Amino acid sequence: MNQLKHILIAWDFSPGAEAALDQALRLAKWNQSRLTVLHVINEQVMEELALALNQPRAKVEATARQAAQTEMEARLAREDVAVSARVVVGSPLHELLTAVLTMSADLLVAGARNNSEPGTSTGTLAAKLMRKAATKVMLVQPGQNRPYRRIVACVDFSETSAEAVKQALRVSLHDDSQVHCLHVYEPPWHDLQHRMPSLVMEPGFQSHFEAAMRARLHEFVGSVGGNPKLAALYGAEHHSHGIAEFAHQTKADLIVLGTHGRSHVQYMLLGSTAEGLLRDLQCSVLTIRAKDAPNIFDLANNKWPRGGLNE
Repeated sequence: MNQLKHILIAWDFSPGAEAALDQALRLAKWNQSRLTVLHVINEQVMEELALALNQPRAKVEATARQAAQTEMEARLAREDVAVSARVVVGSPLHELLTAVLTMSADLLVAGARNNSEPGTSTGTLAAKLMRKAATKVMLVQPGQNRPYRRIVACVDFSETSAEAVKQALRVSLHDDSQVHCLHVYEPPWHDLQHRMPSLVMEPGFQSHFEAAMRARLHEFVGSVGGNPKLAALYGAEHHSHGIAEFAHQTKADLIVLGTHGRSHVQYMLLGSTAEGLLRDLQCSVLTIRAKDAPNIFDLANNKWPRGGLNE
């Protein structure tokens, strides 16, 4: 991965956060990066707890912050890398997205399964971080604290997916990984059989189509340069399903993809589709943000536009 100056770790005391910390520590050693661990205590929980205990909210929050800070510092004391620990009270998503901007974080690392939002489905916070953070995001599965041996870089022929391939190669240099450059396509003959049946019925149509796609993929991957990598073409009804199926078949432990490439990858990272992808994958995910992707957070006025956090 290219030079990282500041890595931000989302910490919620879950097994996923523990694995995220281990991966962030590895990355920090490669890059000699600053490390900040941020734990966000849900403000709604504090309000309800203060009401239940019949105590001032400020007192309950101070006690919770101190307990979390003490536990975090005890955990981090075991590491041989300097790490800054912070505890805040607020909305986990808002605080983490804001911290990325105010700290100028190059990478946000979080567990793919989290404990930070009570009452939400698995991966909700992680999926929103993946879509909305104004930096690269790595989501780590519980127990994945070892080097990545098989990496899949998703290719849609955009500039962002070229950067995803480069990032995958940089990780592979340190971890001695095998890199698969994957392009998932939706077979057009299912749709064309109703619109252009004569074309679909032509002998060799499917093989010619796949050969052309494979040639384009090899040309694209070759243009990126870097270490040897494998090019893989995979047909599936849905792009997210194709990525998950290929990752399972190859026993991948890291997927790298862009968040603002061509339309297929953008769709994959919207709403419930992103959460579904995270649930289907049993490996970690690294998302690469496009250089020209807009920030939805108004840092100057410290606010989000209407619907900005929920979409």
